[in-house]
Amino acid sequence: KMTDPALEPALRQFDAALMDFARARSVDPKAPSLAVLERARYLMTLPGGFEALYGKVRSLESAGIFGASDWAQPAILQPVLARHSLREAGAVTTVVEAISELRMLAVIRGDYFHPGISAEQARYFLTQVMALNLDLLSGQLSEADRQRPKELGPIVLGLYKYLIAHLGYENLLDSLVGEVWRLLDQGPVQVDSICEMIDQIAKCLYDPKIKAAGTAEASRLVNALFAPTRASVEDPGLEVYEQRLSEMDDLTLYSEAADMAKSMHDSGLASSYHAVMLRFLRAGSHDDLIPIALGLTMTGLDDYYCYTELAHALIDETIYPETCQAVYGLTMMMERGSVFTPAVAQSLWRQIKLPLSAQTAHLIQEAFGDAQPPRVFLLAGVLNLLGQPLGVGQGNNPSCQSALGLSMWASDEPDYLLQLLAWAARDDEVLSRFEGEPVSSRDLKPGLVKGTPVDVDPVSLILIPHLDRLYGEMWRRCENRDDDAHRWINPEFYGWWVGHGFRVVA
Repeated sequence: KMTDPALEPALRQFDAALMDFARARSVDPKAPSLAVLERARYLMTLPGGFEALYGKVRSLESAGIFGASDWAQPAILQPVLARHSLREAGAVTTVVEAISELRMLAVIRGDYFHPGISAEQARYFLTQVMALNLDLLSGQLSEADRQRPKELGPIVLGLYKYLIAHLGYENLLDSLVGEVWRLLDQGPVQVDSICEMIDQIAKCLYDPKIKAAGTAEASRLVNALFAPTRASVEDPGLEVYEQRLSEMDDLTLYSEAADMAKSMHDSGLASSYHAVMLRFLRAGSHDDLIPIALGLTMTGLDDYYCYTELAHALIDETIYPETCQAVYGLTMMMERGSVFTPAVAQSLWRQIKLPLSAQTAHLIQEAFGDAQPPRVFLLAGVLNLLGQPLGVGQGNNPSCQSALGLSMWASDEPDYLLQLLAWAARDDEVLSRFEGEPVSSRDLKPGLVKGTPVDVDPVSLILIPHLDRLYGEMWRRCENRDDDAHRWINPEFYGWWVGHGFRVVA
């Protein structure tokens, strides 16, 4: 409701700035947008301002407010990056992100038919963004939010309230929980953003300021991470939990291990308590309980008992609270019988001992922190990828060919994937061949991925730049041929699984 007396003049000034901007952009595609964005920002600070801007999103977009940026292609936007844009970026980025989210709302409600994104896609996106900002439900701004310039903290809070008021969710929490389960059903290799959503759901459930009705499904998710077993039911902390394990008799420990496995297989998420348990079992001569704690069935047990030493080495070298999802990766890798594939066991032993180049170590540390050495994060990434080959994503990167390759090799030829990774991680180079000629990634120019890949798993982080350059080089060698270059590139790039002449790999 437009009750604020400042709103009407602010809206007139905004409309004038928008007309000027549209006129300027029609002449110069790079005409600056700062004036209209500042008017939009001011509107966002006023009661009724978001409602007014909601009616202007189509005009803003057609005037060119998103330019040639990622925002111009709404289907590729990433919720994790959107959270950063909203909560931590500068004023221009935050305002553009807010306008983009109003656009998503308009698409969801049918007020704006957008050729670049469907209502369903827009709903998925906004639901995830809201899940990642669930702390705003309390209406309280954090210190970091309050200290942002230009009233950006209150603006983001106002946007969040506006979205909640208009999305028509009977229960926001239900929608968010449903979205998390939908993501988990896809068997993702990377679960950081999912865990962050669950963390927000947990805060929402247990914050007395937020009157959110908890659901069984929400509790299942929260328990999967923070209270997977009877001995961890009140999220006691890792040290207390380890102490409790040490005081258990054999029968109780067996029951605890079985509970842990049940929780993991129920959700597809491994808890940091699971990592503590496995390390405890290894340290305390309880190796007989490891298959129970992993919940292995027939194929997995065969894998485990044939390659027990390797399984133990992978646990010792890879499984820590910071890499706990690799427990699920290890389990699924064995359940798939991957280690029985020729040369995979040897390749995993090589990976365990692989010295990383300084460049590789730096990239992994930048992306995943230094709570564990880079080699641990990379090994965890290997287990997660081999465990769930179809769950690899390309993040916010134009690298679908490389992601397809990683998925296919992890599924069908993991020893080849591990050879590529060894070259990339140790030598900063990947070797390939194209029509009989050797091709090295070392001296090639970047392909479509110009910088470090964003929002990807550790294996993709290291391999994608090399694969992308190789793919680009193969494309360059074919660009003057008189047919679709894919027919020559695909069999060479992906391997013999792709028949010669095939133009599409999917």
